[in-house]
Amino acid sequence: MYVAGKINEAKQRGIEAVSARLPQIYGEIKKLQEKSDTLFGFCSRGGYRSKVIVETLHALDINIAKIEGGYKGYRRHVNEQLPKIFSGLKLVVLHGKTGSGKTVLLQELKSLGANIIDLEKYANHRGSLLGGISLGEQNSQKQFEALLYNEIYEHPGETFFIEGESKRIGKVLLPEPIFEALRKGTKIYIDTPIDRRINYIMNDYVHNNDEELISSLSLLNNLISKERLEGYRQMIREQNYADVIEDLMIRYYDSCYALNHNYVEEVKNVDEKQTAKYLMEKYYH
Repeated sequence: MYVAGKINEAKQRGIEAVSARLPQIYGEIKKLQEKSDTLFGFCSRGGYRSKVIVETLHALDINIAKIEGGYKGYRRHVNEQLPKIFSGLKLVVLHGKTGSGKTVLLQELKSLGANIIDLEKYANHRGSLLGGISLGEQNSQKQFEALLYNEIYEHPGETFFIEGESKRIGKVLLPEPIFEALRKGTKIYIDTPIDRRINYIMNDYVHNNDEELISSLSLLNNLISKERLEGYRQMIREQNYADVIEDLMIRYYDSCYALNHNYVEEVKNVDEKQTAKYLMEKYYH
């Protein structure tokens, strides 16, 4: 009797949740339907509220499915499957100093038909101390893992290109099985001339956002002298971005980069399209 009573209560709450907000829900769902052929609805544990909403939307000719077990069931599935998936992948891992164009190379490789894993995209952070500039709020750990799982699920295959990362990308932590897979992957060192590195950084970080750039330099307070930081701020005010970037790379970022002697090859990157083509032909099989 107790269980039946709880079920009836959940049904009642589901009807109340739908009836009061049905016009708003329908309007938002129609907008989402323009972006995707199939939609999914869920509660925390897959309860009656999502069931009532999904069935009501079905009656309104919306193509929507209910996730059994709710969001918690989905999270459990992702946590169980990610280590298994990564254990079977062949990762080609691109390493290189800050600004080497590794993310650009991933996109070029994708355009050539390769499977890629863009960890920084899923984290919405570039990994370095200043890696959040111009990106807005970073994705949560749950969002990161869901996007990562979805990318691999939608692109079946054995070989994936991926950028070498440290254990932490901003506030996101790489699960240990994934970090271990990075360590065991085929490591390629991307060597990019300083002028190209400056251009890559400019394209990523500088977007009429001087105040954000100046404010973000405070993250380096304990690492770089006050005099140097004030010099950087002044150069940004004068829109002398290239000199700030070059000095930061040479005097800070490059000295922090840990060289790895297990690279199978060092590839010169003077043209990302040609570099991507070379990597594709040699390592994507």
